[in-house]
Amino acid sequence: MGATAEERAMHIEQCDQGNTTILRLKGDLNEEAVFVLRNTMYDCVTERRVNLVLNLSEVRFMSYLGLGVILDRLRQVRKERGDIKIVGMNMYMDRMFRLGGAHGLFECFETEPQAIEVYRQAA
Repeated sequence: MGATAEERAMHIEQCDQGNTTILRLKGDLNEEAVFVLRNTMYDCVTERRVNLVLNLSEVRFMSYLGLGVILDRLRQVRKERGDIKIVGMNMYMDRMFRLGGAHGLFECFETEPQAIEVYRQAA
């Protein structure tokens, strides 16, 4: 039996640790959820929270629109001298990033502390 609509809905938990903001995504990053991610990441940029860690370990599905939002926000974040680190990318997302030409644009890590440490060392 498949997941319910509630289980598939996108939830984003934001956690600030020093100058780093962690966004933990849970659910499906489908067409309905794209605006939630777009707005959340936009708010981070406008608040000058541009050292982002995007935790995808609990994302079951990602559409190409979701990848497009991440790429668009990467451009904006880098314009502000920040970056986006990816945590918890599964094989499906890795393939999507490769096919979408985005694989080499992001540093990917197994855990949040590993990604946060890169920002700490750069500060």
